Amino acid sequence: MARPPESLQQALHEPLRSGPDWDSMSDEQIMGLISRDEVEDKYAIPEHMVPDGMSYQWVRCEVFGKPDFNRPAEMEQKGWRPVPTSRHPGRYMAADQVGPIELDGMRLYEMPRRVVRLKRELAARVAQQKVSDMNQQMI
Repeated sequence: MARPPESLQQALHEPLRSGPDWDSMSDEQIMGLISRDEVEDKYAIPEHMVPDGMSYQWVRCEVFGKPDFNRPAEMEQKGWRPVPTSRHPGRYMAADQVGPIELDGMRLYEMPRRVVRLKRELAARVAQQKVSDMNQQMI
């Protein structure tokens, strides 16, 4: 049986490097990486990553490891749309994943910021009206 070329043999016996190259990093660079992992809210989305005019929201899609179809369906009926993994490849899921962004039983949804603002204004008006109605009943 023929032996594989020397370069292939060497590649097969080298350790896999899928993460940071710790050996070539300074202590400061390593501290920056590990401190981010230790203190960063994994669900936090930096504002610069949200497309202009859009609003993001995490929504439960699993409960104790079992799919929850009701909450995502409710959100989609209200106009929210799942954010595709292609929007932020490698940030929340592996870069080669397709479909909506999901993280620990949560799915990332988006809606135009203007619509979110108007929905909040309407909810505030409805709540104020209920309080006003209750106050009128007490008089």
